[in-house]
Amino acid sequence: MKLSCNVARDLLPLYHDGVCSDESRALVEEHLDGCPDCAGILKELQGEVELPHESPDDLAPLEQIRRNVKRGKKKAWLRGIAAALAVVMTAVGGWYGWWYANDYRYYQRFAQGHEPVVGQSADAHGNTTVLYEVDENGQILGAVQNSQKLYMWSEGGYDFQVIVPRYPGDFEMLIVNKTMRPIPKNIVPGREIDTWLSFGREEYAYHVGVKVTTRTAVPGQAHLKTETATTYIMLDEDLNQIYPAYMDEAAIACQDAFYEEYHTQILDIIRAAQSQWPFLVEE
Repeated sequence: MKLSCNVARDLLPLYHDGVCSDESRALVEEHLDGCPDCAGILKELQGEVELPHESPDDLAPLEQIRRNVKRGKKKAWLRGIAAALAVVMTAVGGWYGWWYANDYRYYQRFAQGHEPVVGQSADAHGNTTVLYEVDENGQILGAVQNSQKLYMWSEGGYDFQVIVPRYPGDFEMLIVNKTMRPIPKNIVPGREIDTWLSFGREEYAYHVGVKVTTRTAVPGQAHLKTETATTYIMLDEDLNQIYPAYMDEAAIACQDAFYEEYHTQILDIIRAAQSQWPFLVEE
């Protein structure tokens, strides 16, 4: 007895689940041997559907997509690096531009009209003198290493020194000193007043140092007694005193008395600076 396709397909679920009789099983198997269509339906029930074989031509579009994605990642990585470098260069350029506008041009303005000095100067007799950089208090910092940034000249009894920075973070200085007097062969009792001036760019405009040296005779002794007193006065553009926050009333009163006593010397050095650099007053 042979089964028709319709009957065989009705029995396939029972055959697949193993619940049909042995006689029905034998008939179904006999039919499946000669019917590829019903055998295919059984394979579908068994989950053995054969997928079509992928040829290289079928995979070509996927491979192209993979290459495009890889190339896109590389381009994005390069664009990221370029963007980061652009940000860094912009920041560095902005910082250097700020330094040039605020520091270099500020100090260079004070040096206009003067030539930089060399590390050594020579007089008419060939005697050489080593030049030194000093801080705002007149303390020696070291011999000049690069002559392109130090400017020094004297006028009206005062020495003017300008150190123009060559790059961000380089040493810079603006200072005016009262010209040093030759040391006399015979030191006699008396009082000497030395002043120096530096400039502030924020809270105060002028920072004046005053050093008073007093020499008095000591009865019965050949040498003189020497005493020194140094005070620093900060003034704004209108020459009003500025007191640091740490000063108490007693310290303020002491500074006021010192300022009153040496008011003339303090104003003289400020006037000398203003005469040398008129823009200090004009602006």
